[in-house]
Amino acid sequence: MNTVKTLTVQDLKNEINNHENIILIDVREDIEVAQSKISGSIHIPMNQIPQRLEELNKNTKTIVYCKSGVRSDKVCQYLQHNGFNNIYNLLGGIKAWQE
Repeated sequence: MNTVKTLTVQDLKNEINNHENIILIDVREDIEVAQSKISGSIHIPMNQIPQRLEELNKNTKTIVYCKSGVRSDKVCQYLQHNGFNNIYNLLGGIKAWQE
């Protein structure tokens, strides 16, 4: 399987500030999202990704995040296996974003 590409929180902030065409997916659970989230992100819990693939565009740069980067790395691997090539895992997840 391909290695998952990563993106730092500073790179993500730059892309958001530059209005880059990206999809930002939050794969945490509902209770986690209720506590905090990155503005503009789409909430798709990790266990719902397989049923909701059609909502995603394989050609658009997609950045996936969770709390620390572990679950999002697994989601990135799954998406790559399903033909998504422009996938990035947010290093450190929302914890890094909040810092």
